[in-house]
Amino acid sequence: MLDVASSSEVVLKNNNLSQTDDDYAINAIIELIRHKYENSPSKEKQRLLRRAKSKSMFLARLNQDGGYLSSAETAESLGITKTTVRNWKEQGNLFAIKLDNEFVYPIFQFTDEEHISNKGVLKGLPELLKLINTFSDRMQYSFFMEKRHVELNGFKPTKESYTVIDVLKTNPNSEVMEELYRLARLHGSQDPA
Repeated sequence: MLDVASSSEVVLKNNNLSQTDDDYAINAIIELIRHKYENSPSKEKQRLLRRAKSKSMFLARLNQDGGYLSSAETAESLGITKTTVRNWKEQGNLFAIKLDNEFVYPIFQFTDEEHISNKGVLKGLPELLKLINTFSDRMQYSFFMEKRHVELNGFKPTKESYTVIDVLKTNPNSEVMEELYRLARLHGSQDPA
């Protein structure tokens, strides 16, 4: 209430100044409460504002992790049609995130390096997608881009932390892939990875 009173948004009427201190204080408090009630967002507005803030934070994270491509851009980048992009997504061969009723494709899953690529997509990604396909696209994103510190059998990280995508970019052997499959099966559970 003090923040409203100090922001000069509430205008007290001149006739309030001719009242006793007690009446003035009561009228000022009533005016502040009325102002706060009239200007406070409804529960629906609050929910929409939280959603907008959450979406903004997620988009910032998505851009920080390399950005994303639209369906048309993905098709052009991979040299395929938009229909093929949709089919690959539905078959679990491409990872997509739904933003504003459109699917976008995080860039981290694409590569030009033939030894770690299967038609432009990181090897191993489709197999992992099939294990986490019951999760929301945000949870799937978290699986691939969450910073991890646990040791994986057969994988020696070059940095203090790594992501599943970092591991896939090293062309992991079958032992490391089994570790990634284990992480995928445990994702979203309370079991320690």
